[in-house]
Amino acid sequence: MYKKMILKISYIFFIIIIVFTFLSKTVENMFIPVITTVTSEERKLNKSINSIGYLKISNMISIKASENWFVKRVLVKEGSAIRAGMPLLEIDTSNMLLQREKLELQVQKLENSLLKLTSEYTDNSLELSQKELKYMDGNIKQIESNIKRLNELYNAGTITQNTIDAELDKLKKAKYDYELKTELLSANELRAEKNSLELIRQKKEIEKELSINRKQLEQLANSIPENGVLVSETYGKIRNINVENEAFISKGETIIEVTPNEAVYEANCTLNSDIGSRVLLGDEVLLSIPEPINVSVESRVKSIEYDIESDNYIVKAVLDTTQSDKNLVLNNGMALGFTILQESESYKCIVPSRVIREDKFGKYVYVCHSNTNLHDTEYRVNKEYVKIQDRDNFFVAIFSVDTGVEVVDETPKKLSDDMIVRKW
Repeated sequence: MYKKMILKISYIFFIIIIVFTFLSKTVENMFIPVITTVTSEERKLNKSINSIGYLKISNMISIKASENWFVKRVLVKEGSAIRAGMPLLEIDTSNMLLQREKLELQVQKLENSLLKLTSEYTDNSLELSQKELKYMDGNIKQIESNIKRLNELYNAGTITQNTIDAELDKLKKAKYDYELKTELLSANELRAEKNSLELIRQKKEIEKELSINRKQLEQLANSIPENGVLVSETYGKIRNINVENEAFISKGETIIEVTPNEAVYEANCTLNSDIGSRVLLGDEVLLSIPEPINVSVESRVKSIEYDIESDNYIVKAVLDTTQSDKNLVLNNGMALGFTILQESESYKCIVPSRVIREDKFGKYVYVCHSNTNLHDTEYRVNKEYVKIQDRDNFFVAIFSVDTGVEVVDETPKKLSDDMIVRKW
């Protein structure tokens, strides 16, 4: 009886020891923080820029009024297909024809004025005076030669001094006439030079006015539709008609907009200066056309324009419709996804942004270390201060932590350096 009691007590004591051992372990585990971890990676950050773009037909054809026109009748409708040579508008050309006649008359008058001006300033007197002067110079030389010969005769006693004196008088008069003629020629040359400058000035004025009138006449002649009917020069579909029957339209205004058969669609997106300054020509672009088409088309940045007033960048890319085997029904102004694909350089340690913590000493992460023995694996966390190298929308590149390290992601409790933890 006593022996059975001893066995019973021993059994109960053993059970109590087991229960207390289990409970103590459970209580201890209740106070150990539970964590989840992520592993740091060596890779590039996704620096892609996501925005909304809008389609625009870059080769839209705008038919404009080349003069102030009065449109009698519109011969086509919006949405209708057109071909080259097809009549579009009937225009009243009577005023333009009258204006052309006036310009033709003005051109003729200017041409006549130019001819008249040239003939009036043609002066042959200078040429005659120069010839006369040359003749008089030759005459003086002849008289001087005669005097030399007469002196020889006088020395020979053949003639008297009176004969020589008469020849000397002739020489004196000839030189006087030559000097007088030279002065007159100089005066005439000065006058001719002034006349020439005036001729050049007037001629330039007339030629300038004539050139302007000829250009105006040429432009007007080209702007008058044959038989008063404006015809199409291209193939496509009429998108907009901005004029009605029996209506005036001013020079330079768009009358008809035509979408060409081979339309080139350009997607434009607007980015603020901080983001837009990162974009480079040639960057890859993914254009996402929404439902019901639901197609993505690859492209590249074609142009970047900076608007100083709004401090924004306008980025453009061409949508190549041949990349899709679907029948793409696109519209001018359609919205679509505009993603500029960019990557950073490769970093040795990239982790989610959410694992970064901060205290008064700076930014840090908790790194999880494990120690395995025969019975169990113990996990501890250590605080590691880090430097942010780069970031994207969801991840950061950090310095001072290696690749492949387990970093604490989430925990319901506050952690401290060298704390024992449990992994979930």
